[in-house]
Amino acid sequence: MKELLSLSTIEGDFPDLYKWVRSITRYNDFDKFVVVERDEPHESRSVRIKFWTSENEYSIRASLADADYLGCVVSARKPRTGEDWTRGNDLPDGRYCEETWLEIVYGILAYELSKTDIYIPVAMEEHSVFS
Repeated sequence: MKELLSLSTIEGDFPDLYKWVRSITRYNDFDKFVVVERDEPHESRSVRIKFWTSENEYSIRASLADADYLGCVVSARKPRTGEDWTRGNDLPDGRYCEETWLEIVYGILAYELSKTDIYIPVAMEEHSVFS
């Protein structure tokens, strides 16, 4: 059974992850925005951080066990019309380091961006094949 934790309980085992997650939560109320899970109770070498947007659920796994690892997956919170499953994608992953963390944050931001319906014409002289 998964063990649910407060973010502050992982500060000792994952000080960098604790700092990184705090940096993306509003008002320092991180326990209102994220859930921390351990697959095995009292397993201090691996955790999963979960948080939600209106459309998606994000799950970031951090492990200091066999190999240092940090990775993220996203799943839709509800199925599309006519489907009985939720869609998902892998987002960046790699070594447990700040560079991977930033790739994950940028991946989440890119995943959440919505395409605009505003048309912005491109000036023809800027893209002329004759210049």
